[in-house]
Amino acid sequence: NLKNYEDAKRFYDKAFIFARDPIDKMALANNLGIVYHNEKQYDKAVSIYKKMIDSVGPKSEFYPKLLLNYSRAKWFQNPDYNPVDNYLIAEKLSKDWKDDWTKDAAYAYLSAYYLDKNTDSAKFYAEKMLSLAKDLKYPQDQLEALQNLIRITDGAHSQKYFDEYSRIQDSLVNAQNKAKN
Repeated sequence: NLKNYEDAKRFYDKAFIFARDPIDKMALANNLGIVYHNEKQYDKAVSIYKKMIDSVGPKSEFYPKLLLNYSRAKWFQNPDYNPVDNYLIAEKLSKDWKDDWTKDAAYAYLSAYYLDKNTDSAKFYAEKMLSLAKDLKYPQDQLEALQNLIRITDGAHSQKYFDEYSRIQDSLVNAQNKAKN
């Protein structure tokens, strides 16, 4: 999140040397894929996710998260690629595994995909994301959902979302300032 991608890659590579547990190795590879995605090196990200998906298979509890990240990277790599079916599969599987964090990510990706394509769908998934992020007590995702809702609604609803966004943002800034002190 600090956008220091070179250091992140270097530390992930070092961590691989010490990782013994396959779950730890998978988490490291997933995070490395995220770094490549954030650097817009989508080919590398897609390659990492594809290998992991193939290695775990659809019965794994990690499959939904990997499928989401793979599909997102593939969509960014090729804007004509439609990730929605995979997003919906991942969302359903995350419900089956009772993995609300992955379900939250699925709603985020679905809302983002539909932002410029179908505002009703974007709003539907942004509202689901907002509700779940509140349940998870995850203000960053609440802000992301509210940003989408502000963008696609007008009038009083937009103002309501903006007021909520401002309140959460102020609260986060206060918490960050306390942490700095």
